[in-house]
Amino acid sequence: MSHLFSGWPRESLAQIHSDRSINPNGEICARYYQLSDRITANPADWWRRTVDYVGGRADSLDGIASVRITPRLERWLKEFQPQIVFSQMGGLWLTRLTNMVVKTLQIPLVVHVSDDWISDWPVNGLERRNVFPIAQVLNYLCRLEFVNAIKAARLRYCISQAMCTQYQARYGFEFSALHNGINPQQWSEKGIEPKRAGEPFRIFYSGSISENGNLQSLKDVSEAVAGLAEQGVPIRMEVATHTTGFSFRPLIERPPHVTFCELVPYADLPRRLQEFDLLLIALNFDDVSSRWLRYSMLGKVAEYMISGTPVLLYGPQTNASIAYAVSEDWGYAVTDRGQLSIQAALQRLIADDGLRMSLASNARRIALRDHDITSMRGDFQSAVCEAAFS
Repeated sequence: MSHLFSGWPRESLAQIHSDRSINPNGEICARYYQLSDRITANPADWWRRTVDYVGGRADSLDGIASVRITPRLERWLKEFQPQIVFSQMGGLWLTRLTNMVVKTLQIPLVVHVSDDWISDWPVNGLERRNVFPIAQVLNYLCRLEFVNAIKAARLRYCISQAMCTQYQARYGFEFSALHNGINPQQWSEKGIEPKRAGEPFRIFYSGSISENGNLQSLKDVSEAVAGLAEQGVPIRMEVATHTTGFSFRPLIERPPHVTFCELVPYADLPRRLQEFDLLLIALNFDDVSSRWLRYSMLGKVAEYMISGTPVLLYGPQTNASIAYAVSEDWGYAVTDRGQLSIQAALQRLIADDGLRMSLASNARRIALRDHDITSMRGDFQSAVCEAAFS
């Protein structure tokens, strides 16, 4: 959202959020409203938050509960006097809150959907959540709110063209593709040099790790890399992730061949991505994860493409990011699950300097064509302004 709204007058932007781990960007947006704490698994917290909610002191209980516009939130909204709402929605409470704000203030709505979460919420790829018998009821309630938002919206965006096509058929409304963008001025060109004998081939994964997104595939790649290294191939992999991702470290790390490190600040990301020989995108193959992420265009795709470092994608060919790489030939895709398939791909990429150069060159060219945020931002902001006053 920082990319999309950069350049908008900061005093004319306000955001409601619920995550205390988020560090609000004051350079882009001047006003933030943080919803009160949501409940945890601790029974004592459930009781305390329920009492606060019933007493009107809490905005919401949790994603599986309810939400309200409290007097405090209503005062904040009326003080700001918004003219349009932009929402990526997600979960019952957030989608319901979006609809409540729009209805209360009688202002237009713009929606942007990044994942097909509505098909599987609140499971979203985590099969163990199916033990809750209430899951189907919650999904039904959330679908009602989601469809109401889609009907009310003046602008509807999806993260990929594949999702737009599916959603237009599913809901009967027009959607436009709005994927992640990059600022080309922040990314210098990089040359691909031939690997010298004995020099380690370095692979880099940067981003979140989730059980319902990429954990199993990251484990597959880690074991394949460690296997090659133990066979004498000079190869290393680094995994840079959020603090929460470190909980999966014992499952993925294979020192000294596969190691973990902290994410670098975004400003330093171009330099960091260009230090390596190969960048990795990994997605789970299981049916539940695949169904949730099939239309998603990962946030890191544009950044990886513009970096000038070749990209290896490992995951199901039905995923929008992987299908995009295959159709445009900007990444090397492994769509058959298994360590042998990964190792064969890595050995070819290590040996074929020309292939790596071709992939990196294609990726950068297509990133400049499809993901230049300067043109995307201008079109988006003009459309939002028109929707606000039409």
